[in-house]
Amino acid sequence: MTTGSQPLATLAARLDHAGVIVRDLEITAQAWESMGFQLTPPSRQRGRMPDRDEPGPWATANRCAVFREGYLELIGVVDASCFNPWGPFLDRFEGMHILALRVDSADDAWKGLGRIPALADRFAPPCSARESSTWTARRARCGFATSSAATTAAPKDASS
Repeated sequence: MTTGSQPLATLAARLDHAGVIVRDLEITAQAWESMGFQLTPPSRQRGRMPDRDEPGPWATANRCAVFREGYLELIGVVDASCFNPWGPFLDRFEGMHILALRVDSADDAWKGLGRIPALADRFAPPCSARESSTWTARRARCGFATSSAATTAAPKDASS
């Protein structure tokens, strides 16, 4: 596939992580471990919540299978009584919802993707083009697809 006269391969993207979102973290983690994955201990996710000034615990935690480069992130519900920013994703399906790639320049990669007709309007600008806070600008995982579910539900400060 090419981006105008530039091959897509010149975007030089590398895997940062892929994220799988499920309804039950414990059961799915057991299944992953039975397939041979060594997972990190559960880490409760926290972040912005509706009608609160301070971040708080979400309904979810994650466990990761860490590789030499990149990782698989398993995100699952551990306390359904808490706010769940991933709810709209789970309403669609359980499975892979996140693919985060590392690039040398998020702005250049975004421009390159925009030259591919099938992808031109599918991605929001990188954080550096949307927000100027130091914390947000450091986050490599801020670019989200622009579908209505992702735009309304994608947490910008997930502690993954």
